[in-house]
Order: sequence, then structure tokens, then C-alpha cells
Amino acid sequence: MRLTTIINEIKGHTLLDIGTDHAYVLIRALQEKRIEKGIAVEIAKQPLKRAISNAKKHGVYDQISFVLSDGFKQVNEAYDIVSITGLGFDTIKHILSQPHQKPAYYILSTHSKLIELRQFLSNNNFTIKNEILVYDKRFYSIIIAINGQQDLSEEDIILSPILKGNIDSIPFYEQELNKINMILSKTTDKNNKVLYFMKTVYENNLKSLKKQPPK
Repeated sequence: MRLTTIINEIKGHTLLDIGTDHAYVLIRALQEKRIEKGIAVEIAKQPLKRAISNAKKHGVYDQISFVLSDGFKQVNEAYDIVSITGLGFDTIKHILSQPHQKPAYYILSTHSKLIELRQFLSNNNFTIKNEILVYDKRFYSIIIAINGQQDLSEEDIILSPILKGNIDSIPFYEQELNKINMILSKTTDKNNKVLYFMKTVYENNLKSLKKQPPK
């Protein structure tokens, strides 16, 4: 489900896939003719060998360049789409902070610290154009971002400027609110302003969403 959602957001000439792992994103995108060429990047030799093996197995080896690199550092070819979808926030932040050729858009998905990723994008001249929730054993968020300043409010950073008005986001927000309530129930710190603020933001948005008529 998550892979299919990512693939559906790809349309261009050359996709740079950082942290490509098994190269499944590039393989599917090439097979479905969503791109003409791919660049697979891995920081370690073993995952890159795995990507090469899979590309050969699926008949798309000749359409992919394989680069051993820490993010953008050793990438010299042109590209118009960047995907970073299998890494944690700290690694994504490290990569996006590197000098690089700006693509038409980025596809981003973090395994951790989603709120921090939105904050980073808002603070570093990125605009969130779309955000898609996917449930694949757990919730994942797929962010489509472009270069350009977007000053998000604290509420938008917590909720997402895209998801906050979407009734389909209710299960995700309920899950996040439950996590906060669980933490608050176990802490003796009654002055944790950040968690109480987040709790209020989730509760207010859930009330608003639940007033919407069903689709």
C-alpha cells in the first residue's frame, strides 16, 4: 500500500532515490513508465549491491545509475524528482541540508518524528504541496514538497496543513492523541506545556472533523 502510494506520486524524467535499499521504488516507477531513468543512492556497499541485483532481476538495470554516496554528495547526474522515503527524520534532515540541485519536487516519508520533519521543512524554505496518509501495519505520511517558503503555524506543524481538514485523518489523530494521553498519564510533570498544547490541538481538530458530514 505504501509503495503504491509513493509510485502514484511519481511522474517525470529522472528519479533520484536516496536510501534506495531494494530499489523497489525505482523498479516499479520504471516498469510503469512513470520515469525514463533512475538514480539509486545508498551510503553502504551491501544495500547498493542488493539494489543492483534486484534491478537486473526485473530487467531495468540499464535504466538506473547506482551511486555510493552520503545523500547528494556524490550525485553528479541531473534529476527532476527526489524521493527519500525509507529513512528516519534525522537522516532526512541531514540529506536535505546538503547542497544539491533543486528538483521539481521531493517525495518524503519518515519513519520517525513527523512533526519535526514538518517543522524543518517550514524553517528551511520548503513548501508542503500535498500530504497523504497510508495505513500499512501502521500509519505513514507521504509528503510532497517543493522549494519555496511556507510559514506554518504551530497547529499546522502538528496537524499538517493538508491533513487537518480531511475527515479520513480522524483515525490517525485519534492514535496520536491516545499516545499523548498515555504519556501524560504516566508523568508527574503537570507543567509539560508542549504535550498539553498538542493534546488541545488534536482534541479541537478532532471535534471539528467529526462535525463534518460523512463522505
